[in-house]
Amino acid sequence: MAVYRHKPGLDREPGTSPYARGFGARRFWGGCGVTASAAAVIAVAGFVVVRSVFEMPILGVSVYSGVTEPSVVVYALVVVAGAGAAALLMYMLVTGSARPFAYFRWIMGLALVLVALLPVFAGDDHPTGLVTAALNVFIGGAVWLGVVVAARLALRT
Repeated sequence: MAVYRHKPGLDREPGTSPYARGFGARRFWGGCGVTASAAAVIAVAGFVVVRSVFEMPILGVSVYSGVTEPSVVVYALVVVAGAGAAALLMYMLVTGSARPFAYFRWIMGLALVLVALLPVFAGDDHPTGLVTAALNVFIGGAVWLGVVVAARLALRT
């Protein structure tokens, strides 16, 4: 006769994640706040380097006027909002899905493709679009790494 072991997580409530029980939300949100701050610093530094060293503008996309040139403050605030959205997404995935890191990997990968392709194809100036895309991907990778590290460390509490 076969002996079946009890699989952990089968006695949990439906719709909850097996990760949710040992997840330290305070540590996670603290790590994500640091990630958003670091991403804003990277955005400001990248903005200054692109403007002064390469002497190119950073491209932004507006709903009303198409391609625009955002200010450094607007660019940093958009980066902080994106980092907050990534953190909220990871929190929802960790507390509500069975494979949060796999889902987050796919969603962030698609988001990085979007922020890379948008400036390249939005304007007519392709070198400026490529520099903006490279900066966007670098910032997005930093946010991705920071949020995943914060989630992994929060699971160890």
